[in-house]
Amino acid sequence: MKNFSTIYCRLDFINQSVKMKCTGTADEMSEKMSISKRTLFNHFSILKIFGYDIEYSDVEKTYYY
Repeated sequence: MKNFSTIYCRLDFINQSVKMKCTGTADEMSEKMSISKRTLFNHFSILKIFGYDIEYSDVEKTYYY
């Protein structure tokens, strides 16, 4: 398991990218972050636990709140 600092940095990066609506698809986002798609979805789950309602737009090809 990665240390807390690594996970926190990833969650912060995801949060900022989602806020700016510049994530791209899950494949693009996971590649950009050098993590697996499964890990990306696990991080989305953590953010959802903290109350962030993350959705995906097929039209804009990005995740958003």
